[in-house]
Amino acid sequence: LLGSTSHRVLMHASVPVVLVRTPPHVDPTIAEEHDGRRPLVVGVDQSAGSQAALRWAFDEACRRDVGVLAVHALDAPSAPTLRALGVPVELVASRLTQARSTARQEVDEQIDRALPMAGRPRLDRLIDDGAPVSALLRYATPEHLLVVGTRGRRGFAELGPGSVSHQCAHHVTGPMVAVPSRPPATRA
Repeated sequence: LLGSTSHRVLMHASVPVVLVRTPPHVDPTIAEEHDGRRPLVVGVDQSAGSQAALRWAFDEACRRDVGVLAVHALDAPSAPTLRALGVPVELVASRLTQARSTARQEVDEQIDRALPMAGRPRLDRLIDDGAPVSALLRYATPEHLLVVGTRGRRGFAELGPGSVSHQCAHHVTGPMVAVPSRPPATRA
């Protein structure tokens, strides 16, 4: 589990925070096969935190000369759930296709706002039907660096249900960077 100090740093930091987990067991065959060229995985939505995370991931990917996998989660109800509610299968398929298309456009817009075409690392986009945390953790294996934005919540909002970055920090198996959407505070 994430310790209380790590949790507070993650929630209050005004600069990117790197969380590195100690793997419980490292398989030497996987370590030998790893080429150090795995893409960074970054969560993308319509938030300011997502923009900050995209910019950070692009900069880091350029430094490492690796690609970026931009993951957007639809958080769509599963087809069996909708069928159980009596929603026709054709309607489910049609709505999912429409939601994926809209999400792809939104992701492209976010990426274009984060970084112009020139100087952009290799980039793949993935629209996942699942919930945000599940989608990010599915693609961010222990060999990938997961990059997520934070809203930088303070005060009473911090006591509420966990955000995506908070939940990822608790469950990620590899390294993670939480990038705040707000700029660092200046000292007078």
